[in-house]
Amino acid sequence: MLAGIELVSQTSTESTHLNVQELIRKTNDNETIGSATFYMMSGAYNSYYPFPYIRTTHSPEWISSYFVNSLMKYDPVLRFARTAEKPFLWSEITLTSAEENMMNRALALGGCATGFSVPTFGTGGYRGLLSLCPAGEYITEWPKYISKNSADIVKFASNLHSLAQDEIDPGGEYSTNLSRREAECLKLIAIGKTYTEIAAILNISSNTVRSYARELRLKLNSTTLAQAVARGCVMGLV
Repeated sequence: MLAGIELVSQTSTESTHLNVQELIRKTNDNETIGSATFYMMSGAYNSYYPFPYIRTTHSPEWISSYFVNSLMKYDPVLRFARTAEKPFLWSEITLTSAEENMMNRALALGGCATGFSVPTFGTGGYRGLLSLCPAGEYITEWPKYISKNSADIVKFASNLHSLAQDEIDPGGEYSTNLSRREAECLKLIAIGKTYTEIAAILNISSNTVRSYARELRLKLNSTTLAQAVARGCVMGLV
């Protein structure tokens, strides 16, 4: 299991004492992992947790350099992650010349150029990213390690996202959850019902159903209804 410790079970949302930073640091227990970062890329930030929300094992000096030098503007991992629906190895990204320069600069400043990232999603437009980089001596073995441990890493990322969202918005005041009608529409869409059929079942107009569908895409941070249904399934809403 990831890091040789029970990270997945330790990040159970039923546990109230967990801290995202402490869990990120536990990845240091694995000699294969050189660094780990969880970044909430978008969401309803508030006065208690202003943008950006980052928990990482990288040094404060590297994080400071990253933001002071505006490297995020040319970060290929962030660019790729903003539209990615599935986990990805950084080797899958085709770099522009500016991004190649950014990665070289990152290496010089103590960052890394090899890694694996898992996009995470939540209600209210929350979108996060867990990124792991290998320790230097394990770079060549990294793809094999990821192939073997990807399922555990994805679970770890999903649970980290839930915990991070709770830290950002503990009372749910700033996130938007589905209304009863929206949840009903999502479940009916998931089983293949058309707008007209849903309207008849719920005794509402087709235009109202379309309005609910738009809200579902927005609240589940999706561009299509298929994505909204898929995320609803993962989140236990369907």
